[in-house]
Amino acid sequence: MKKHILLIALALVFISCRGGMSYKDLDTTDTLAGIDKNNDGIRDDIEKYIEYKYKDEPKKKAAVRQYAKSAQLTTTVDLNDEKEIKKASDAAVGAISCLWEIFKDTDLDSENNPVNVRKEIRSYTTNTEQRLMHYLKYNQKRNGSIIKLPKGSTCHE
Repeated sequence: MKKHILLIALALVFISCRGGMSYKDLDTTDTLAGIDKNNDGIRDDIEKYIEYKYKDEPKKKAAVRQYAKSAQLTTTVDLNDEKEIKKASDAAVGAISCLWEIFKDTDLDSENNPVNVRKEIRSYTTNTEQRLMHYLKYNQKRNGSIIKLPKGSTCHE
């Protein structure tokens, strides 16, 4: 049963890659973090994609970078450290709120709406079995927790 769920989840990840980067462009190294040569918290392949896609939209680029950084954090966080898990969760909530703030005027039927942007970056971030399983375990750890929605702007970059 778990294997079927994993296969379905991986299939959804690969299907969601169709509109942006191709699978061959993604970092598939056998590590949770992948390659981040400049140590900015965003995998290099995802950073390159964001720079290209949002090159003429600095506010959107900054919001997507913030979300990508939080997505990377939730995919690599130490699952035995409750404080770090909470910190990763708070970063994700703030980044998602920022996406909604910056993309608020985007038509929700558009592929560039905040929901689709989040799904796209999440799918790129969890593009290997190891990364996806870690992210699912992170979500399992957060199950039942209470999240406080932020007030005001949560955009950082």
